[in-house]
Amino acid sequence: MRRFALLTLALAGSLWAAMLTFGGGVAIRTPWGRLSSRDPVRPLAVAILAGIVLVFLQSRASTDRQQDSRRWASGLAALIAGIVLLAGVRFGTFTAGGADPSGYVSESALWRAGQLTQPAPEWVAMAPWPEAARTAAPLGYMPGPVPGTQVPAYPAGLPLLMAAAHRAAGPDAEYLVVPIAGAILVWATYLFGTRLSTPWGGLLAAGLMASSPPFLMWLVMPMGDIPVAACWTVALVAALSGTARGAAGAGIAIALAVLIRPNLVPLALLVAFIVWSVRPYARIRRVVVLGVAAALGPLVVALINWQVYGSPFQSGYGDLEALYSRAFVWPNLQRYSTWFLSAQTIVPLAGLLAPLCQRLRISRQLVATITVVIPAVTLAFYLPYTRFEDWSYLRFLLPAYPAIFAGLAVVAWNATDRWAGIRWVRPALAVAMGLLVVRSLDYSNAASDLSRSEPRYRLAAAAVADDAPPRTVIVSFGHSGSLRYYTGHDVLRWDLMESRSIDAALAYLTARGYHLYWVGDPSERAVIAARFMGTRFLARLASAPQRTVADVQLIDLGGPSGS
Repeated sequence: MRRFALLTLALAGSLWAAMLTFGGGVAIRTPWGRLSSRDPVRPLAVAILAGIVLVFLQSRASTDRQQDSRRWASGLAALIAGIVLLAGVRFGTFTAGGADPSGYVSESALWRAGQLTQPAPEWVAMAPWPEAARTAAPLGYMPGPVPGTQVPAYPAGLPLLMAAAHRAAGPDAEYLVVPIAGAILVWATYLFGTRLSTPWGGLLAAGLMASSPPFLMWLVMPMGDIPVAACWTVALVAALSGTARGAAGAGIAIALAVLIRPNLVPLALLVAFIVWSVRPYARIRRVVVLGVAAALGPLVVALINWQVYGSPFQSGYGDLEALYSRAFVWPNLQRYSTWFLSAQTIVPLAGLLAPLCQRLRISRQLVATITVVIPAVTLAFYLPYTRFEDWSYLRFLLPAYPAIFAGLAVVAWNATDRWAGIRWVRPALAVAMGLLVVRSLDYSNAASDLSRSEPRYRLAAAAVADDAPPRTVIVSFGHSGSLRYYTGHDVLRWDLMESRSIDAALAYLTARGYHLYWVGDPSERAVIAARFMGTRFLARLASAPQRTVADVQLIDLGGPSGS
């Protein structure tokens, strides 16, 4: 009866969450007032909590019941992965907005066209201000090695996946890549947790992954953080199989991960160590298979860099010495620690204790590599990297999350085994873990508003495309990538302009017959007011006709005729 009640609650909560997600909410008038339900997070949290308790309570049953428990755990994990996929599609921005999304989406269009190099605007050659070629490159792009060209600045892995999706399923299919990767990541985390502990441990890890605030925040954005985390997790799961086929699968996953984000390539050494250590026989063969498959990633990256940037060792990230510094290490350690504790609480860090547990399904050495070394190395990659001020940059650490959650599953499994004679321990721990999932979902729901705010990039670009004449240059910063992608107009990056050059630049463009627009968020106006104080550009911004579209300001700076 208890099992039936929990199962009913899990299924009912999932269905109710799905209905609210795609139906927009329910309101019912009753004699006691109006009852409404619009937030899918709460019923989803109840469903996950019920599922975790269900599998938790059955984990020490008879062999037949254990098999039954494994089936239910797999089914619930698949259900969670399916909900993640649907939520990613339902709440996805489907917008090439900001720096990274516009860069990735527009680069995927270049891959489809078979030409990554594109011409710089014709006015760049004679422009009278410093670094004119750089100021004409929108966010996500940079001047190419050949004068008069522009090239994308981001790695090719995600744009290639997007281009393939577009070819296979048509327009807007590129925006499905991240939700699909999110579902794969959740399912792979379940398999990972199951391999290290039990089916309920895998379900716990999958639930924590699916409810993680940085995961949910970036599930709706066309960016590489979730796909690269999915690739590394698949590589770890395949490596633990102990077979040559698994080693090949791990190598392919590593190659794709490196294509998406090359800076994490040292993680491949840890995967190779796992392949070597998981079983004593045919070690050399498995490592060779892994190495051959994984080497395709760095090789393709080098070939693309050579073609696009002129050298196998040059990338679109520019000067690494400016991006990496020992001075960033301590501030970033403080930031990432504070952000993680705020978003996830301290509880998942108990997974770092997994190597100390008594019952382990694989060697203690491997458990330590997975649950301690992989998270530590992932963090170490980003400590010397440039400083950020927002918790959303926990997205860089997503490749380590499955290992942390799987470690927590090991600790929870050992805790319930140690105190198996105390009847209340198992349900209490199940409820505690379920509440952790609920808390993460609630944090995510309160902190992220991307699905509602990002479409402003597309709407503002559509308004400019309707109003602007063919020969238009758009003065912009945060919207420069989306404006270039959606409108095809040239852009001038004011954030890269010197205050003494901006007036000369606008006069030069007007003299060449270009109409000028300024497009940006209201917050950018304060920066411009301080940066360009005393310039005619600032005076024109204040006096020119303007309108607001989706909270984005569009200011018509006029053209050759003064219109």
